[in-house]
Amino acid sequence: SKTKTEKIVEEEPVTEKYKKCAQKLRKALSTSTTGSKTTRRWLGSTTLVLKDAKDKSVESILLAVSVLLDAKKRCGLWSEYCNIDSTMDDGGDETDKDTAEYGGCMEELELWLLSLVASAWLKSDYDVNQLLELSSKAVALGEGFCKRLSNHRESLFPLLARLYRFQNLAFIKLYKSDRSKHTIYRSALQKAYRSATLRSDSDTASVTHNLILASLIDTKQIEQASKFMSNTKFPGQLSSGGGGADGSSGGGASRNVNVNVSNNQLLRHLYLTGTVHALRLNYSQAYSALSQCLRKIDIHDNDTSKGRAGIVGFQLCTTKLLIVVQLLMGEIPDRSMFSSSPTLTPYLHMTQAVRRGDLAIFEAMLQEHKAVFVKDERYSLIARLSHSVVKAGLRKLVTSYSRIPLSDVATRLSLPSVESATFIVAKAISDGVIDATITHPSDDAMGDNAVPLLESNELLDVYSTMEPADAFHRRIAYCLDVHNEAVRALRYPADEYKKKLLEATTWHLNYGSRGKKKKKKKGNEGDEEEDANNQSMDEDEDEDDFTDDDEGF
Repeated sequence: SKTKTEKIVEEEPVTEKYKKCAQKLRKALSTSTTGSKTTRRWLGSTTLVLKDAKDKSVESILLAVSVLLDAKKRCGLWSEYCNIDSTMDDGGDETDKDTAEYGGCMEELELWLLSLVASAWLKSDYDVNQLLELSSKAVALGEGFCKRLSNHRESLFPLLARLYRFQNLAFIKLYKSDRSKHTIYRSALQKAYRSATLRSDSDTASVTHNLILASLIDTKQIEQASKFMSNTKFPGQLSSGGGGADGSSGGGASRNVNVNVSNNQLLRHLYLTGTVHALRLNYSQAYSALSQCLRKIDIHDNDTSKGRAGIVGFQLCTTKLLIVVQLLMGEIPDRSMFSSSPTLTPYLHMTQAVRRGDLAIFEAMLQEHKAVFVKDERYSLIARLSHSVVKAGLRKLVTSYSRIPLSDVATRLSLPSVESATFIVAKAISDGVIDATITHPSDDAMGDNAVPLLESNELLDVYSTMEPADAFHRRIAYCLDVHNEAVRALRYPADEYKKKLLEATTWHLNYGSRGKKKKKKKGNEGDEEEDANNQSMDEDEDEDDFTDDDEGF
């Protein structure tokens, strides 16, 4: 019986866990000057305290509300949606003492608890309409806190961004394909993005920026998404030079440095940017953004099974889109990309069909795996690969034959007619896909059996052309971009300027504006004479100190 009671005593109550989280937040905010970073770190630590599923249930959250939030000061959303009122606050004077202890971070705690309720409702079969109303009112409450409190308290920004994400998840469940609802929703997001940018809220600005892009992609408004990317800047984005082929100002990823944005939002931005570029036929920019997104994914950050499953799912989506983009660029992906998951098997068959260059085999594969490609929302991009299949087949024919009739080309590539084969071959020659010429029969040889010929030109030494230099230039440019990105990220460590400012201020208080050390007034005349005798020695030392500190200042 003693062992049973000891086990029961060892189990920590849920309210104590929430109190521990609140005390950590109060202590962190009182000792730190960077509110948003502190709140982000604190949100990560709460997942370690609230490990069990029952700790984040609605009942446990409501118990924490009655303990942490003052019944007279908390918002009316708790009584409106959660049926909690002052009757639950039966702690008396002890509850009043606890709530008064967290008076300096009451707004942060309230937004955090509201986000926990929204998360619990999302995981359960709760009414989505009620969830959308609660999250929308919670967002309005957070915006009101940011406007009302002095200097736009930065510690509220990560919590407000979190509520925007939950609001978007509820909205997508209800109106994913409703274009009119998306238009109204985007107008609200644009206002939030503008307000967050004006108050230097990188958390909310990055979330709303990604949500606007995702909404435009869901409603198939790709041109509007491209204009939005070119007219706005993702938080923390530094563009080196004007817009150009590398997409540095139009949502390109190779020259962006994102310092104050969470890694998750940066990954979403790169994925959405790559999607827009791929749909607009900018395959090189799409490949740059998606490859950078795939490199930045860190699966080992989250040890929980659900978090790991979400990261792996995002990695698979990025890998699928990257495979399609590589094929559209005329490249064949490495086989190691398909070994990470069995869900990539249809994309392996697609790559094999493109590599063979047979249009009939590709069409059969497309019909076989059409359901998978439609579910992944990649069917429209994969349908463009028919041109890549034809180009691959043309390369094989030109390599194998020095001269071949276009009728045989149409037969081997499963093209409908000789005329269509003529147009396709002419386009491939103009694009530089193949090095060949089309020879039409002369007037004397014209007849019923006269067919144009495809003649391949003599193969030249590739090292006598500019192709190796161009390839070397592309690799060097990529390495330089990675180096510059790393240098920009490490040049100014966090809060380093504050240390220098503190050192300069301390030096100025000790030595004054002329570089002479300040002396305390002595009461005795003998002390004054002693100070006058040692003044020359002090001045010599002060001159050396002044030189060193002035350089640091």
